[in-house]
Amino acid sequence: MLKRLVRILLAVVLGLAVSELALRAAGSALLSAGGQRAADGGSAERFLCLGDSNTYGLYLEGPDSYPAKLDALIRAHAGATATVINLGVPGQGVHHVREGLPAHLERYAPKAVLVLAGVNNTWSSSGGRTTAFGRWVSDMRLVKLARLVTERFTGRGGADAGAGAAASAAAPSPNAAPASSAAAKPAIGAQDQMDLAEFMARGEETADGIVHRVRTRSGEEVVYLQEQRALEGQQYLDAISGGLDAIVDLCEGAGARAVLLTYPMDTPVTARINTAVRAVAARRGAVLVDLEREFRPYLAAGLTEALLFPDLHPRANATEIMARVCLRELLRAGLVQGEAQALPSVQEIQSGYRPPQRALSWQNGKLGIEGSHGESGAVFLSTAAGELAFHGMKTQLGASALLLASRERKDLGFTIGPSGRAEVAIPAEWLKSCSERGLELRAVALYSPQNLHGQWDNVSNTLVIEPLR
Repeated sequence: MLKRLVRILLAVVLGLAVSELALRAAGSALLSAGGQRAADGGSAERFLCLGDSNTYGLYLEGPDSYPAKLDALIRAHAGATATVINLGVPGQGVHHVREGLPAHLERYAPKAVLVLAGVNNTWSSSGGRTTAFGRWVSDMRLVKLARLVTERFTGRGGADAGAGAAASAAAPSPNAAPASSAAAKPAIGAQDQMDLAEFMARGEETADGIVHRVRTRSGEEVVYLQEQRALEGQQYLDAISGGLDAIVDLCEGAGARAVLLTYPMDTPVTARINTAVRAVAARRGAVLVDLEREFRPYLAAGLTEALLFPDLHPRANATEIMARVCLRELLRAGLVQGEAQALPSVQEIQSGYRPPQRALSWQNGKLGIEGSHGESGAVFLSTAAGELAFHGMKTQLGASALLLASRERKDLGFTIGPSGRAEVAIPAEWLKSCSERGLELRAVALYSPQNLHGQWDNVSNTLVIEPLR
């Protein structure tokens, strides 16, 4: 009886092993078919840049992202056979990068993998540290197939979740997420100058979180689930450290060098993330690109606004610095040949910076708001003159019922677009009421630091709108 059970068990294990190997072989075949191999003609040296919106280049055109600038620098030294591939995806955390990395390593066979991620783990995470065995089990094609089948029959994945189950398990899409509807929104384009508001608006809410469809700067469509489950305290730092450890393991297993980047500016959140990144790089012998250290002199000179958008994403001049620092560290690690490029001086950044004009105007029945691209805030209205201050920001508004009402209106919020301008429509009933009563309408725009609604660090002029006749 015991021998029979052992034979059955061995047969089951052998069958699972054969099935796993078959799915992996099918995955490799699918990746190779239809021109899905790297589109750079089999370049000898590929450098992958993975991470969140700081890698993607939020608010920027594709050529202004740091990977695109690093590509130009490396090609200038290593020739046309070297290429940098931007696979950054807005909203992704370290766990998303880790989950998608095996497919990227298999497809591109890179020389090095540059990773800048972690800030999204503070509010969206799949958990803390995982063991090597747990990661191995999670990466099994059979396990992924079982998840897809389970989601299909439990209804968690929506109408389309099971349609490509076998193909997805064989050649898993990076950071795959269940479809939320039969008619999914198209992916945001590879070269779109996307801002944060547009990215969040394009997400599709599901029971498990928000499904995002984004096309990377390199043209790959990525569908992933952004779990709305924040980890607290040390948990998210453990998740980041554990995820980075796993990323280094995967890179080493594929013969690629792991390169870990810190965020350019220390905040109460990013300072802890940067410390964790440095610790993992030191412990694992990964290449460290300490952007925060290199940006310190610029930020100490008061150039934060010149280099970073209001929510701290890098501007085009900051991505140039990022690319040059990356090149220098790749040279030091012997991953590329050539000469390092000097960083711009504080004086050069200062001379090339023009502070944004924060102003309010009234045109064609709408308020025109000028400011810095990516900056957000809200318009406050009042029928009374005065000297009210908001977080120390002085205005010429007085207390009134309309002021209280305007502070509750979400449609009076704004985000400055690429043109440096936004528009807000004043509710028609308010304009009509002021006109009928012969009241002047006073308006100011208050701007938020790092897009923290309800906190203000800049204010426009006070605009007086005469009663409509």
